[in-house]
Amino acid sequence: MDFISYTFVNAVISALAVFGCWLILRPQKIENRALHKSIDNNTKALEDLTGLINEMRVAQASVETNITNLWHRYKDLKGEVDRIHDHNRDLGNPPCLKK
Repeated sequence: MDFISYTFVNAVISALAVFGCWLILRPQKIENRALHKSIDNNTKALEDLTGLINEMRVAQASVETNITNLWHRYKDLKGEVDRIHDHNRDLGNPPCLKK
């Protein structure tokens, strides 16, 4: 075999090697893209979840404030009702309440 034959055989072998590498790496490249997309989707989902958790914390703080306000208002109203009840008891049985 002469020099041109060796060059041609080397070129064919090199082309086959490049094609073989391409065949091996192509699915890995596609899989890597899919993994990156999955990671991006998971990151976005975590960001959305973090936002929802923060909104829930704000809402919970608001509810706790409302409960505290209602509890204080209940105590005030209970005190007022007890005071009126005591006042009415001290008055006795006025004639307008008799049947």
